[in-house]
Amino acid sequence: ATFHPKYFASAGRGIAVYTHVADTWMPFYTQVITCHVRQAPYILDGLLQHATHLQPTEHYTDTQGFTEVVFRLSNVILKIDFCPRVKAMHDQDLYRPPGMKIKGPLAAHFGGTINTALIERHWDDLVRIFSSLQRKVTSAVLLCQRLSSHAKHNPLHKALLEIGRIPKTIHILKCYDDPERRRRSSAGLNRIECYHTLARHLFYGRQGQNWERELEEQAVAVIEPGPEP
Repeated sequence: ATFHPKYFASAGRGIAVYTHVADTWMPFYTQVITCHVRQAPYILDGLLQHATHLQPTEHYTDTQGFTEVVFRLSNVILKIDFCPRVKAMHDQDLYRPPGMKIKGPLAAHFGGTINTALIERHWDDLVRIFSSLQRKVTSAVLLCQRLSSHAKHNPLHKALLEIGRIPKTIHILKCYDDPERRRRSSAGLNRIECYHTLARHLFYGRQGQNWERELEEQAVAVIEPGPEP
């Protein structure tokens, strides 16, 4: 448990529970995480570690759930169309391949060029990373933490960022062009919020406070409805 002024008082500590919800309204993976971390790496672990028969084709999240690294790993390893709802999307930089010239109203949004030489130089190491995650030899959270701990001096982390900028750019361009894609992303996030609303309405035991110490006693706590909305 950690301190977090957004969710708790200055003297209080707590944890966060990150839940993956399918389009059938059922949660298929739940993780307990600290409150101050970025949620993006936990998305990959949930999609890789869930023991269900679900085979997601699209995954929706908010701005806290995306990074360039997650874009690339979800696209390559999981074959999933990663569709985050990006806050202030018009402020996001887009990237083009070397030598490509962009014309038109979107030209000002292309703030950089993909460093293909860096990707080629570290391609073998990138393949090892993809294979390790696919075979569940390591977790995405541990991998991202290790790579980002020395991000400024880690060429492999830089290579992952470069390769992740490709699907990120494609996703943003699709969002500009496809209103239905934007609606699906919003609908997916609204489904999660509805699930959380239901969870807040149903309280366990003593109005959400569980005073039992033993696991068996906690498991049989009575479910009581919350106050009327």
